[in-house]
Amino acid sequence: MNPDTVQPIRLLVVIACLTAAVPAAGDGNRRSVAVQVGIDWPDQLTTVLAGDVRARSPDKPNATTGRESPGHPDASDAGPGRTMAIHVPGLVPARLVAQQEADSTRCWMIAGLADPQLRGTTATVTSAPLNTTPTVAIVEVDGGWQFADAGRPVLRYTSTPQSHDGRFTRNGFVHPIHSLDGQILTQVFPADHRHHHGLFWAWHQLWVGDQAIGDPWTTDDFLAETRQVRVLDQGPVFATLRARLHWTSPRLVDRSGKRRAIVEETTSIRLFRAAADTQLVDVEVQLTPLLDDVRLGGADNERGYSGFTLRVRPPRSMTIKTDSDTLSDDAVGSHSRWIDVSGQFSAGERRSGIAVLSHPSLAEYPPRWLLRFYGMQNVVYPGRRPIRLSAESPLVLRHRLVIHRSDAAGARIADHQRAYQQTPPFPPREG
Repeated sequence: MNPDTVQPIRLLVVIACLTAAVPAAGDGNRRSVAVQVGIDWPDQLTTVLAGDVRARSPDKPNATTGRESPGHPDASDAGPGRTMAIHVPGLVPARLVAQQEADSTRCWMIAGLADPQLRGTTATVTSAPLNTTPTVAIVEVDGGWQFADAGRPVLRYTSTPQSHDGRFTRNGFVHPIHSLDGQILTQVFPADHRHHHGLFWAWHQLWVGDQAIGDPWTTDDFLAETRQVRVLDQGPVFATLRARLHWTSPRLVDRSGKRRAIVEETTSIRLFRAAADTQLVDVEVQLTPLLDDVRLGGADNERGYSGFTLRVRPPRSMTIKTDSDTLSDDAVGSHSRWIDVSGQFSAGERRSGIAVLSHPSLAEYPPRWLLRFYGMQNVVYPGRRPIRLSAESPLVLRHRLVIHRSDAAGARIADHQRAYQQTPPFPPREG
């Protein structure tokens, strides 16, 4: 089944206007929120900011700022899935809606920095609980999970294996990804590389000891079995999905002939609501070996490609930009903190684009890239020489997508990277 042939999903979502959200009755659930602004935070960039929800506190009329530590929030007193109203002078807008993660004390809001003096500080404010209807939502659909923002489809995570004429079978990928105007930005099963699947992560070399266990990149003798998919968050600010998969191969079975689990993949995808002609998607992939001496590597050549990969549907007037250059030809092995692809994805003249940002917690930062005008944009890690996976310190890939109108300069992709570099990653994942 080719996901490109599936009819668009129409989602019926009750849309709640954020400005109409009202505080819930009673003050018993008020909490202190510490809003962190990085020391190098860009001015006037509408993006996501993180905060920490602390224990209940009395009302405070104004924010207090200073170079204080955010401290240790009281997790037992911070309920999951909370939506709050907060007031932070120096941000635009100053009155914000914040949404707390379901499994931690962290919360997120969308705003811009108006007062540069807030840089490098923590503004501690008191929140008021809000009654809202989730506008950023995830629903289960045939073969996967659809993410939507105010009823507009944004992306779909495929949890059920898909194939092309019975070959190139893969699941655990993202396609389609839509622009803010509804165009499809990604490709799946393209004629030149049938094993490319929208946004995916795979490697050519998978070893257990001295035995080569299939080729996850081309999907030969390999399948990632979906064990669990959970919707963790839905709300006015973001929605989060977490999937757990086990990598298997017919080359490695137990005595009964059942495939043995080789690696546990835990993937977290968080969609933020669109704002200021951009939409952010955070993706984290954690790889934990389930057997001894599991090694992972890229293509056995000088390019070494494999890893986190975006297969873009090439637009008209296609531009590929890195943090130091606008490409005139394909690039092999270039180091860059981010890349951006833009162009005209439909018959009109309006430009749209999608950027891939890199978190400084990556094992190699800035990462190397293989950038192709036919559509593949690949973060090359670890390259030709395999690395050994560790159960004590799993390999984690962290990237942010920026879906935007205009080009990289108009969308301020370099400034989005600056903000992302100062943004805390997902909390550690266990099982």
